[in-house]
Amino acid sequence: MVELANKDKKNPVTRFILLIVVVAFAILLVILNQSKKKTEIKEAPARAIPTPVVLTEGSLSLRLGQTDQKVNQNKTIKLEVVADSNKKSIVGYDIVIKYERGAVEVLSVESLQADFEVYPLEKSDHFIITGAKKIESKRTFIFENTPILRLNIIPKKTGELTLNLVDVLGLEKSQMVDEETNILVPQVGEFKLKN
Repeated sequence: MVELANKDKKNPVTRFILLIVVVAFAILLVILNQSKKKTEIKEAPARAIPTPVVLTEGSLSLRLGQTDQKVNQNKTIKLEVVADSNKKSIVGYDIVIKYERGAVEVLSVESLQADFEVYPLEKSDHFIITGAKKIESKRTFIFENTPILRLNIIPKKTGELTLNLVDVLGLEKSQMVDEETNILVPQVGEFKLKN
């Protein structure tokens, strides 16, 4: 009877020690597993995220609508935007023209391509023109030094007036979009008028 009493006393102590060993073993397994995962993460090769390469393709330029046209302050002149799409068929474009604040008043913008609609937006020191091919049009448009727009403007100051076709101005960009929705970033430049 005394032996049974001693066994019952040893049994809870043994159980408690066994419980501590099992818990310690479980904690050790969790710690080892986490350190193994951290090592795998550190050893995993870093993924390179490719940066898009933007190539200059084609060109946009300004010219006088009539070569013999005289430029006078407060007299309407016609300018044309000429495009080259580098043998790609174009379905849309954005053009940003920057000028000195108050130097020019843009009266109107018209598409010289009947199958394109134009949407002009005038700001204080620049002008944005978006052109989009009409949905019902089945023709392809490959611009090869092709006049695509006519701007009727009035110079508001005397002397030299510079109009810049810019590639980027804030969030606005001069660009063309081909039939496969690739964006072409055209070469752009400036145009000077003297009156």
